[in-house]
Amino acid sequence: MDLFKGSDSNKNFEITIIVRDKDGKPTGRKKTISSDNSSDVYNFVESNRPRKKRRRKKNQKKNEGNS
Repeated sequence: MDLFKGSDSNKNFEITIIVRDKDGKPTGRKKTISSDNSSDVYNFVESNRPRKKRRRKKNQKKNEGNS
């Protein structure tokens, strides 16, 4: 099955991303890109990729038990 059959072989990439809040719930906003250049789409996806938050290490006191 050729999705581009009958076209002049111009491949158009389109991506729609739903914006979510910090709890993962959709906010109702969307980000969309449409381009013929795959590197533009790649840069868009990389710039909108969620980043993992670094957790702070708590200073744990060593248990100095008298056992």
